[in-house]
Amino acid sequence: PATIKKIPRISCRDFFRADYLIGTRLPLTGVLDGVRWSTEHTLADTAIRIAAAGLTLSLLPPWYDIDTADDLTTLAGHLAALRIANPAIAFSRTETWLSEHHG
Repeated sequence: PATIKKIPRISCRDFFRADYLIGTRLPLTGVLDGVRWSTEHTLADTAIRIAAAGLTLSLLPPWYDIDTADDLTTLAGHLAALRIANPAIAFSRTETWLSEHHG
């Protein structure tokens, strides 16, 4: 989005105790010191440290890892439900891959 170019920003996600993405245009030297990584505190710690540094926090929607065949089945069901809820939503590459590789 255009706003990413305008302000310092960090986007992160903590779901199943996993950090997915931290992105910024500025060096983060020391900003994330003291974050309790890979715990139930990671997201809160990260948000507090970002706010204390005067940066803007933006969170992505929670998502999940795809590690097993069961995870692919969950993803396929999730995308099918999202498609029914909003036919305009775009997951065409993922849906194509799933139709070609996952029953």
